[in-house]
Amino acid sequence: MSEQLTFLPLSYAARPPRLVVVAPQNEDWVRWSAAALARLSRVWGCSGSVVLPAGTVEHPALQRGLARLQPDQVVPYVPSVGTADEIIPGLIDAALDRQSIDDAGVLEQFGLSLRKNPWTPDYVQAAQEVATALRSRLAANQREEFVHVQHLFDVGDSQSLTELESVAVAPLLGVPKALVTTAASLAYAMHVGAQECPSEKTVEAGRWLQAAVQGSESPLLKEFHPEAAPDALAMMSHEAGLCIPVRRGFRRGATTVVLGEGPEDFALAQVLRQLHVTVVWLPAEELSLASMWLFQLGNRNDQMTVTSASLDQPEVQRRINELWDKRGYRMIEPAEEEKLPYTVLDPQDLDFHGRSMVVLQTAWDQPTSLPAAVMPDGSLETALALAAEVPPGLDPVKHRWQVTLTCADHPLPPLAPLTGAALITSDQSLWQTFVRAADGG
Repeated sequence: MSEQLTFLPLSYAARPPRLVVVAPQNEDWVRWSAAALARLSRVWGCSGSVVLPAGTVEHPALQRGLARLQPDQVVPYVPSVGTADEIIPGLIDAALDRQSIDDAGVLEQFGLSLRKNPWTPDYVQAAQEVATALRSRLAANQREEFVHVQHLFDVGDSQSLTELESVAVAPLLGVPKALVTTAASLAYAMHVGAQECPSEKTVEAGRWLQAAVQGSESPLLKEFHPEAAPDALAMMSHEAGLCIPVRRGFRRGATTVVLGEGPEDFALAQVLRQLHVTVVWLPAEELSLASMWLFQLGNRNDQMTVTSASLDQPEVQRRINELWDKRGYRMIEPAEEEKLPYTVLDPQDLDFHGRSMVVLQTAWDQPTSLPAAVMPDGSLETALALAAEVPPGLDPVKHRWQVTLTCADHPLPPLAPLTGAALITSDQSLWQTFVRAADGG
């Protein structure tokens, strides 16, 4: 049987890299997750990326979602000594006290230099090992034995990653990192990002949780930055990175609520934010101040999904029932209240139908044609040279973007052989943009 030539309709989309950032985890996991979130918030593509505390990566509730997420890069977050000193006060002073330096100027310079060094205690090294194992499992950022991005570090060059500020065309806002010290504050910061800026504002847990429900619509962020320009954008917003979410195949746009106070609940909410349309993490049990806003989300014809990684289903049911009973002003007749607008599901039973991909708003679904040879066994062999134009708003010298291919008639499956090396020519620079198969076709 001879080879046959066919032409397949193809589209390609330019987008930022999608990251999974593994954060150090110990008893102060909220502060370390906030520090990792603050660093991720400065990276282009943060709106399509997630932070996972190291101890949650193997949790059964996350496995389906992580496989579906298909990150381009899996990297550990490595904090600087300066960041560690914020979480462990006195760390730098103790190090300076151990130095035999009498000159005050020299001692000050030593302290400034020390702040920029990596902080690598056992739990930070453990996060690096977890990231390496997850990278291998998900076949991410590998080209043979070469890892494109080895870590996300507080200071200095982030290797092939593009800083958000170099792409953004509007001022960027985030929750002051120093305020993200509780699960409730982290529940809001994961929607808008965290920023290295001083703040002495005090926010009660109920207000944080109300903001977590409202997400980017909450006025709390502008309260942190009263002098911000009217066009300022949240760092984690798609618009800040010149991007939009492209969603296909969703059966509905209902809200998903994650209950529970554990790091695994935060991790589950982070992953679900990339796979579902609206996701809210409510870590505290006393949520009456947020309940009125919660049940106004979405369309009443859509069932809200409620889940948890740390709580069993009876406890989840009890908590959401209590929220329903405590909600504020009720605009429905008592007879209609018999049909509850939410369903409790185990994380293993969550619906992952549909795809959501964060892409450049000016460079997605670019049509082209793919010439392919149909081999005797039915497989396709092809080579494609994409158009060489640079997406609007990007600089080929400063910025790194991904190209995702979608072939309507012959889906390109997300298999390990179709990542990294299989989609880079032998003479191509490792630091140039590389193409991957579409997320599930």
